Amino acid sequence: MKDRIIKAALKLFSKKGYHATTVQEIANCAEISKSTLYSNFTSKKDILSSIYHFYLDSLYQQLNVDFIKEENFENRINNFKKVLTDYLNVAFEHEDFLIMQMNEQSVNDPGIAKYINDKKNQIYRKWLTIMRYVGGENLDYCSLDMTVILNGLIEEYSVIAIFDRNSLKIDDLVDYIYQIISCIYNGFTNDNIKPILVEDYMPEELFE
Repeated sequence: MKDRIIKAALKLFSKKGYHATTVQEIANCAEISKSTLYSNFTSKKDILSSIYHFYLDSLYQQLNVDFIKEENFENRINNFKKVLTDYLNVAFEHEDFLIMQMNEQSVNDPGIAKYINDKKNQIYRKWLTIMRYVGGENLDYCSLDMTVILNGLIEEYSVIAIFDRNSLKIDDLVDYIYQIISCIYNGFTNDNIKPILVEDYMPEELFE
């Protein structure tokens, strides 16, 4: 029942916005009574919190992987590509969430906002660990730059993909990001690019 309510709420939040959607509309969309909704959630805010927990936890789980040690860079970056594919597939399975997030630029509730910031930081740190694996010992020095670049590519191209799903497919987006990351690593390997970020420059919490 909770999943049914969450899906109905997410559908409405993505179309109308969180503040413009009423609890009664969510109940109607879920085809349940208002009392049934309240037996599962204490408030509309509680539903919103559950949406963020479900989606961000799902993304985080895709990055919770244990890589086998690989000496070959090509094997490591191909493993990265598999993780990126799984991550973006989960992201786009919940397209309504991405649309809702774009429409709701800020979350006023301190508790929800803190959870979002904490989880985004955890996701960022997971990507940093993955970039360190991909680069290996020789390219560990550029891991922070690679993580920032990757994060930017994922966020910006995800926005474009949401509004252009007919021509921009997930597999194409994965291949494109994979090629860019590979090219940048080659630039660092050949000493054509110098990193601008070091560990000491990075704040403990990136999203506030």
